[in-house]
Amino acid sequence: MQWVPKPGLYVTLTPDGFYPDDQPVPQAKIGCGESTATEDTPECITNYATVNFSKGCNMSFRCYEGDTEKDEAELTDIFPEAVSEPTKIRPDGQRIGKSTACGIYNHESCLITALLYTAIVSDPTGLPLGVTAIEVDLEDQETLIAALQNIDIVISLVGHEGVTRQHVFVKAIPRTEVNLFVPSDLGFRVDEQGLRVPVNKTKHDVEEAAREAGISTTVVLVGCFAGSSLAFPIMGVDTPGNRLVLTGDSGNQHMNLCTRNYVAEAYASMFTSTPPSQLQARAIGLSELKATGNEIASALEEKHEKSPEKIIHSLEKVDANIENCIKSGIPLALPWYCRKAWGTGLLMQGVGEDIWEVEGYQKTSLRELLVDGKLEPYRDVPEQLVQVFMAIFTN
Repeated sequence: MQWVPKPGLYVTLTPDGFYPDDQPVPQAKIGCGESTATEDTPECITNYATVNFSKGCNMSFRCYEGDTEKDEAELTDIFPEAVSEPTKIRPDGQRIGKSTACGIYNHESCLITALLYTAIVSDPTGLPLGVTAIEVDLEDQETLIAALQNIDIVISLVGHEGVTRQHVFVKAIPRTEVNLFVPSDLGFRVDEQGLRVPVNKTKHDVEEAAREAGISTTVVLVGCFAGSSLAFPIMGVDTPGNRLVLTGDSGNQHMNLCTRNYVAEAYASMFTSTPPSQLQARAIGLSELKATGNEIASALEEKHEKSPEKIIHSLEKVDANIENCIKSGIPLALPWYCRKAWGTGLLMQGVGEDIWEVEGYQKTSLRELLVDGKLEPYRDVPEQLVQVFMAIFTN
């Protein structure tokens, strides 16, 4: 009997045996790789991953006897216990899902298509095996609509410069069967002043336009990326220079932080294991670690073996800088605002209480990042921009 993935049909192997005693040893087939698995050696090696099929595990499959496929009724007789949400394996071998059992990455909702913008430099070479890349001109609505056919979830991960371009998806999605739109946010909910910061307002406008168009929408909030907030002085942390800007009460207030790897794992687990209907109309927070300014100062002291230089900014000073940047069109309102939000506690509040946990993921710690040197900048920053942010340590 052959076993190959089938979207929509899931079974539970009986807990008293790897497979029913009256059935032959199953053959697992995933992607292009295939091999057999037995109760004594419950391991299937494929070109995608190593998948362990243990007793009582969940599996997603289609069943054949010879060239004849078993229908669902026959299959139910063989395996009477059905499950609705199996664990899946991504093509890179990482397990997805909340179950401790293993399954197969080949569900329709898990197939990934990457749209490569021709208006932006997109590099498809880093995409994992199994991801289909389609080059799309976002200005060509008909081509974009065609590319979105048979897509369940549209996830946007554009940077600040690409936020406005998301409106083309808002126009296109109502003419498709897309079930969920996840615009790029990856920040935190802001107050009235924060909405006057241009990039925050642009993100807000995209969300509002999607809702007005009747599009089911979900946003993901991370607070701050560790790779920018600790490796780059946008939040007032100069790790190499052992300096720290404290704004308001940021010495005692927490900053919510996530590494890029954690966010990637969260997206993978969230959008491949949960039906879109359970995700829509939610602002979902991610929280890998939290750190106060005083805790960051202690980590810097341990790293450099001397106390960091501390610069104190009052909320009044920061407010004045925010308003001046907004009024003058200077693109530095966002970092000033983020530092203020940290100092007032709004940053933590803005991540919300609907927190998604990545089961089985070993979260990093502040000590690992700062003291042990595991902090990785998430992008190369031009030296001129670095110097602009370094100026906050002298102003």
